[in-house]
Amino acid sequence: LYNNQLNWGKSRSNAMDIGAGFDYKIFDWLTFVSNNKVGLSNSYGENYYDPKAVGQESLQGTIYNSNSNVRTIYTSQLLRFLKTFNDVHEINAYLGYDYDEYRYYSMTGQASQMFQGNEILNGGVANPKVGGTKVEKKNAAYYFNGNYSYDNKYLFQVMFRVDGSSQFGSNKRWAPFWSVGGGWNVHNEHFLSKDSILNKLKLRFSYGVTGNQEFSAYQAKTMYEYNTGRLYNTLITASLMGYGNPDLKWQTQYQTNIGFDLGMWRDRLLVTFNYYHKLTDGMLTSVTVAPSIGLSSNAFTSNLG
Repeated sequence: LYNNQLNWGKSRSNAMDIGAGFDYKIFDWLTFVSNNKVGLSNSYGENYYDPKAVGQESLQGTIYNSNSNVRTIYTSQLLRFLKTFNDVHEINAYLGYDYDEYRYYSMTGQASQMFQGNEILNGGVANPKVGGTKVEKKNAAYYFNGNYSYDNKYLFQVMFRVDGSSQFGSNKRWAPFWSVGGGWNVHNEHFLSKDSILNKLKLRFSYGVTGNQEFSAYQAKTMYEYNTGRLYNTLITASLMGYGNPDLKWQTQYQTNIGFDLGMWRDRLLVTFNYYHKLTDGMLTSVTVAPSIGLSSNAFTSNLG
């Protein structure tokens, strides 16, 4: 209770999102779609520990400041084709480009040995410390997706895309992915009577290759940590923080799905069945190395399998 009367902390933040998009119909069957968004946010924090507070006897008061900034950018440009031929052939396809970017900056500072009521960093004359963090990630993708339907009976889908990410090694930033699929609406066939208890039966199949990049930024880069509190002949030293891997590539997953959807007695009975099979290649994992190498974490990120 005594410290609560002397110490205090406060914070504030603000954020803003700006979005803009439009559709432009080039022809009745061809449309251009654009979606764009920018997000900005800032936060600020301050903590004050009074020179007379319990625990501040040796420090004689401490002031902490922190602030951070986040900026996100997203854009999607899409060309969509939709047309039906002879009332039975329907084609729905689109060609697109996506880009997103994430940037984060933060700074912290503290100082001690200050007069009572001080609220600025240079009011402290001892134990100055500063810190900061920077994170930047960028992703881009070019893709095509096509869907064909014949008389709402036979369905076919194909997708192909090329993705790039700054998180991977300089030699492996881009990778292709694809998928194919098909379906059969058996209930729309003429050999099934409209009076049949079976009002829905759809058979489905798909096979595709997808990627994964669920790991923190800079795992593919060699990083050093400056030791400002450990000098060598008045010079700042640095230690190896992360071992770079220019061949770090996308984790790839090969996925198969087979199933059916069944409806009977006007959907009073509904049954859905799915069979999945997934095989992962080049799994992203942390590889342990000998402490003699000098990595602070004794590991680096690589692909296995």
